Formats: sequence, C-alpha cells, structure tokens
Amino acid sequence: MKIKLYSASQIAVRFLFSLAICSCGGGGSSGSAATSNAAGTVTTQVYQSSYGVSGVRSGSALSVKVSATGGVNNGGRFVDGSGQTIKFTGFNLAGLEYAPIEGLATSTATDWGTQLGTSNGYPNFSYFSTWQANVVRIPLNEASWNANGSSGSCVDVMNFRGQGVNATINPDPKGTYRADVAQAVTAATAAGFYVILDLHWSAPSNYCPFDQDQMANTDNSVRFWQSVATTFKAYPNVMFEPFNEPYVFGATDAQLTAGLTASTYYAGGAGGSQYSAVAHSYQLAGWNTLISTIRATGASNVILIGTVNWCSDNTGWLANIPSDSTAPSGYTGTWTPQIAAAWHTYPAYGAAFGTAAYNVLNNNGSLAAAQQIIAGGYPVIVTEFGDANTSVTTAPFVTTWLHQFDTSGISYVGWAWSPPASVYANAANQMTATATGTPTSGFGQVTYNHFVCYATAANPLSCP
Repeated sequence: MKIKLYSASQIAVRFLFSLAICSCGGGGSSGSAATSNAAGTVTTQVYQSSYGVSGVRSGSALSVKVSATGGVNNGGRFVDGSGQTIKFTGFNLAGLEYAPIEGLATSTATDWGTQLGTSNGYPNFSYFSTWQANVVRIPLNEASWNANGSSGSCVDVMNFRGQGVNATINPDPKGTYRADVAQAVTAATAAGFYVILDLHWSAPSNYCPFDQDQMANTDNSVRFWQSVATTFKAYPNVMFEPFNEPYVFGATDAQLTAGLTASTYYAGGAGGSQYSAVAHSYQLAGWNTLISTIRATGASNVILIGTVNWCSDNTGWLANIPSDSTAPSGYTGTWTPQIAAAWHTYPAYGAAFGTAAYNVLNNNGSLAAAQQIIAGGYPVIVTEFGDANTSVTTAPFVTTWLHQFDTSGISYVGWAWSPPASVYANAANQMTATATGTPTSGFGQVTYNHFVCYATAANPLSCP
C-alpha cells in the first residue's frame, strides 16, 4: 500500500491507496518460534539461518507447509518438503493487477506490460536470485482472470479509462492473462522460488476493478479462487493470499472472518487519483468463505490471511483466526490447518523521513502481536514492506525492523521489484533501478544488503 491518496470522505480513516499497483534461496532457518511464558509475556527465541548462497531451492524440498502445532519448535513456522524451517525473503512483482485492465500492456507480448523492465514483459528469475531471494508475490486482478480470454468484459462505472461512464472494457485484451500467470508460476518453480498468488484488485457486480476494493466479494472473488486454486493446487511451492488489504471501514477482524454486507463500492476514478463512492449493496466474502472455497477444490496449499486496516493492524488476528479445520476435498491422512498471518508494514503515514515517528509501524500493528501469533502456532509473513524513495541513501524503517523480524522468525516480501518503466514510474515504490536488479538508492540498497547478508552470513542475526 504504497502511494497513499485520499478522497475527502476518507481522510479520517487513513485511506491508503495505491495507484496502478496497490508486498535466499530457499533454505530457511532452523530454530524455534516466539513462545509465551505463564504470564503471557512473549519471549523471542533465535532462528538460525541455513540458507545456501545460490538463492534457490529445487526438487522435493520446494514445498511449503505450516508445521503441525504442538511440541517444542513445531508451531509458528513454515517448513519445506524436507522438514526444514523456511524463512521467506523476496519481492512483489506488480503489473498483472493493473496493466491489462488499464490497457497498458500494448508494447509487450504479455499482459505484464513494461513493469518488470524486460523486453517481453516476462519476469526473469535469474535476476531475482542475485538478491538471494526465495519468494515472489504476484498480485492479480479478478476480472482479468475471470474473463478468461479476449471476449471478456466489465463496466467502467466511473470513467477511469476515459471512454465514458459505464463504458464496456475488456480486462484481458490480449486473451493471455491466465497463460501469463501460469507461465510466471511455472518459471518461478523451475528457478526454485516459492510463489504467493494474491487477489489484489476486485470489484462486485460487473464493475471493472481499477483499484483495490474493501474486501473480496461473493459476486466474483469466490469463482476467482475456485479457478485459481484448481489451476495451481498441484504446485506445493505456491501459497494463496485470498485478499490483499481489507479496509472495510469500522469492521473488526471477526467480521472479516465471517463476512458482511457493504453498501458502498469504492471505484477508481479521476485517473486513479482518488476513490469514488458508488452506492451499491453487495456481499463481502469473509475469510471462512474464501478458505472453504479453496479447500473444496482439493487444494492443500498454505493460505495467508490478512487483517484490518489495509492488513497493517495485526493486533486482533490471533483472537479471530478463521477456520481451516476441514481437510481439502479428497485429502487423506491427518489434516493440519494450513493458514498463516499476512501483515503489511510501512512507515507511519505523514511522519517526516528520518524522525522517530517515521519508524513507527503504520495503523497500530505491533511486533508483539506478531510474536504472539507465532507463539500461538501460526507463522507470520510480511507480504509487503517499504521505505523511502530513491532520492535518499538510507532506509531507516527497513534498518529498524528487518533485523527484529529476523529474530522473531518473521518472513518478509518487499514492495516492489519495479525498475523504471513507462507503465508505472513511481520512485517511492521501487526496490530496483534496472531490470537486472541493480538496487535503488536507499530502500533498495539497504534491503539488498540485508537480504544477501541474511542468506550468506555465518550468523544472520548479526546482519544490519
């Protein structure tokens, strides 16, 4: 939740909007998660890295599960196919959530557009390995996926594309959207990467998702996940994030889990500079509905569950865990719930760069809450984090928090692998200055140094 833009009616609720895009190698760490003593105080136990220098994994180890809870060192961690604890570090690969539906993928053969900086638009995973990354998060647009070909359509309810109010738009103009997603997952897997598929942009009815809605919906998101889960359930390295950043105003974690009715749809308008309210009543799909939808396909993949306030306030997550107690359709054996907490961490909105206030986690999230989630038996992964733009040489927020995430056993995925491109050129969100992975000054360089140090150092917990 990168660029933070407000409409007049939403200033009071910290509306975090992202214009056009809204979060090594393998090995991981071994050790124990945070635990709670009798008084309920969280004590962080050390995770020891076992990364190799290649930055990738392969073979049967390229599988991710949530470790069975109970017993010493079991709960609160991701494990691979060999039973080794995984610590994820990586990037968001933006583009597929916005480039096709906005008509911005005209100059490349794929729906990615030029966002990733490559000539054909396809992600090049050899470049990601230079950062010792082991996971990529791919944000998706439900209308582009659901269209399933160039004959699909949706309605531009607020004239985002400038073709008129309620103009009909093709969200998959090339007709290659599903193939491009599958190509990325297959290529990532072949290169030894884990993958997070994230429902980033959604919309109810037949509206075009030109932005992020409040929450997944029953109109289109359920069938999106029925299809996506069916398509990728055979990939044990793929995790599903049912919705990017819920921002249902005034809603609690319990309501997000159960689902609720919305009376307003916030549509992209005015060229994306703000959200525009559209009076429309529709059903928001709760976490329980989305989980059961995915499991009904037979998918046993790990599911990453977010929280309120654009996925930033994690303090109510543990008390409102959705149900994943029913084994996937056709599953045999003992089923262990495969859910983990997704959390987004950015500097406090509006604070001056370099001040103490800047380094405060946005929207009330806390490291203590994350540690308690881990102690409760559920892993935590920051599927988006960020810092200052490329005009500076330091990254105080990253410097403050990544080391603390390491010592707590928290994984993290930066926003975003975004070399300067004609599609989207906002320097504040760029970790990379070139398509080959040269870090940007500040945020990119500091994150690169940390990723490489953590992956290769004899004592990764000493990394700055």
